[in-house]
Amino acid sequence: MTFLSKVLEDDFALSDDVYVYVSTFSKVEYIVKQLFKDYRNSFMFDMDMMKYSIIKSLVIYKPRELVDAIYNDPQNIVTAMKTFFKERIEKNKRNLCLKQRENESFEQILSLLDDVQPVDCLDWDYTPPFIGFHRYLDEKSISNYSLTIDR
Repeated sequence: MTFLSKVLEDDFALSDDVYVYVSTFSKVEYIVKQLFKDYRNSFMFDMDMMKYSIIKSLVIYKPRELVDAIYNDPQNIVTAMKTFFKERIEKNKRNLCLKQRENESFEQILSLLDDVQPVDCLDWDYTPPFIGFHRYLDEKSISNYSLTIDR
């Protein structure tokens, strides 16, 4: 049993003055938002929904080539995404009755990826989790606290 699951159990209590705040930050979401930062919703594309679909599919399927590109070759992130979506479309053709809509979505994503510029490097921005933490402190009216960051 992990520490976090133990803390979240009903019968385990730290104390009344201890709060646990856990934040996760999706690097895939960050990258997709960076790639499409200049894209806006239009009558042809709901970009918010497209970004959501891209992020969800990449998080669910976890394409190895994309993970490798993120950490080793950021210039090839867009290429890795295109390869993933093309391969997924081909795999989905084996069961089109279940995967027809996904394929349609992936086809639209591929057309968008044709216009996206590759990134030269990834400059990670970790401020969103800290913004969330600040809001949490405000919500709980906490002004005196100790922060521990654990990788």
